[in-house]
Amino acid sequence: MAQVKQKQKVADNTYVVKISAPDIAKRLHAGQYVSLQIRKDTPKFATFASLCDKESLSVIVGQDSRLLPLLDIKKGESLHSICGPLGKPFAMNEYGNVVIVADEHHVGPAFYFGRQFKQAGNRVYLIAQYPNKKSRFWESRLHDSFDKWYLLNKRDEQHEPIVKELNNLLRKKSIKLTIGLCNVTLSSQL
Repeated sequence: MAQVKQKQKVADNTYVVKISAPDIAKRLHAGQYVSLQIRKDTPKFATFASLCDKESLSVIVGQDSRLLPLLDIKKGESLHSICGPLGKPFAMNEYGNVVIVADEHHVGPAFYFGRQFKQAGNRVYLIAQYPNKKSRFWESRLHDSFDKWYLLNKRDEQHEPIVKELNNLLRKKSIKLTIGLCNVTLSSQL
């Protein structure tokens, strides 16, 4: 059984929940996801891990997250079920320059992608959008996964700053791969 090892509040209404799942964590790669069922009477949810080690994986739970019921589980309690890794892993080759674009809900998985691309010998750039400065809880850890980053404050539902920053980067550098970890509205503008 997968147990909640840790719940950490990292920003207003945002938590990182660490789940003990060694069989899954050892085999999980960027691009793959897990399916969680918190209680027997709750639906199953697919989610990407934001951090992963050999023993556990972590997920981000925000105020509007489908995973909000996960916060009701106490440290040491078990989830009803977790299965994975699901999906096809992303090919971690040496591309050269890689850009990862992430909106506020996908910054966690961007770290996992970024770290694996960096380990494969790539120069990795992050363009991320946050709703406010309090939500930039990952900032001190960015150097682990990215060579350079652009952090933009979100203004309402506008995505122009991200698109503009991506266009600037594409003009300056020879980018071989761009990955969008974002909502449908933003991805349609990239």
